[in-house]
Amino acid sequence: MRRKKQFFTLIELLITIAIIAILAGLLLPALNSAREKAAAISCRNNLRTLGIAVQGYVDAYDGWLIPQMTNHAGTYWREEEFWYNQLAQFGAKYSKTTDRPSTFRCPSESRIGENGWLWNHYGMNLFVSGWYRESGRGVQNRIRKLASLRPVSTIPFLGDSYRTLNRVNCVYNFTFRHGGSDLREGSDVEDTTPNPPLAYPGSANILFLDGHVQGMRCSAMMRGNDRYKFLRDYVGFETGVYDF
Repeated sequence: MRRKKQFFTLIELLITIAIIAILAGLLLPALNSAREKAAAISCRNNLRTLGIAVQGYVDAYDGWLIPQMTNHAGTYWREEEFWYNQLAQFGAKYSKTTDRPSTFRCPSESRIGENGWLWNHYGMNLFVSGWYRESGRGVQNRIRKLASLRPVSTIPFLGDSYRTLNRVNCVYNFTFRHGGSDLREGSDVEDTTPNPPLAYPGSANILFLDGHVQGMRCSAMMRGNDRYKFLRDYVGFETGVYDF
């Protein structure tokens, strides 16, 4: 006896497609959340690796903390003098192409800049690192020894940022890309940004001088109405420093 062939009716097919769409809609947010958590973990590992490289620099240079820029030749910026090129000599991978691994590239940041420094998705706290500059002797020009700073567990040194020249001197300069959207770039991430990220839902991963990494929202970095205190509230900011 022949068995009759079974065929899906149009209604049954539409119901099946609808069920699949509902399941996909339920699973997609969970998959996106898992992907973002994995990217945030990878970013934190990048910063921990950079922390190890920073300590390598300190050991190699008699206790001096790496400055944001090691030299300023004339009136132009030379990329090889920036901190990330220096840390690349101490185990941190640096590449300007996406086909090669880079410790300086945050997996949560899809943008890649054309200028050299925009291949780096992290910024350095200029109030701690200081930099070499031919003119000016302000607080951001001071180069410090690590031993002169404390408590190192509360001093932010590196963090997520898309600011030009990879420097941070205001909490608005961080990029709060984890767990939320922060599409500011270039001049939008400057100190006088017209769009302060105080209400942004995302967080920035921050490397502290003791080597630990913590995700923080912009609002958590604020000290009242002061957007600078988080970056320079430590022993050694005004005393025990070396001015070049």
